[in-house]
Amino acid sequence: RAGGAAAEARRVRERLRHLRAALAETPKADADLFSRMDSLLETLSGLEVRLNGDPERQSRNEPAAPSIRNRLGRTASGHWGTREMPTATQREQVRIAAEQFEPLAAELKALIERDLAALEADLEAAGAPWTPGRRIPPGN
Repeated sequence: RAGGAAAEARRVRERLRHLRAALAETPKADADLFSRMDSLLETLSGLEVRLNGDPERQSRNEPAAPSIRNRLGRTASGHWGTREMPTATQREQVRIAAEQFEPLAAELKALIERDLAALEADLEAAGAPWTPGRRIPPGN
């Protein structure tokens, strides 16, 4: 599920990239649409950090709290070559990851189904060009 959420977050980031380009070509776009786009990107970035870790900190080899996928990945790789039961630490890491994942999944779902959908509808109403991921407008 964590891997699926990460893939979905990447797809949303790509949709937002296309929406940003379309927004720049939308004559009726107002400042509110730009600020909502920025807010969505900021929210998505926060979700991705919680899910995958902070790429800026990682690129500088700085310490950071483990992400959900980091906890799961370390547990899986640590247990891969053994037939023994998971250790107490490994079970605890999976428990923490699961506990952190549930609210993140709900937030990602809300971002996609509520916030992104509303932004796309408002962009369409403002006359934005079609972008991948949106329904194809009638008559095209």
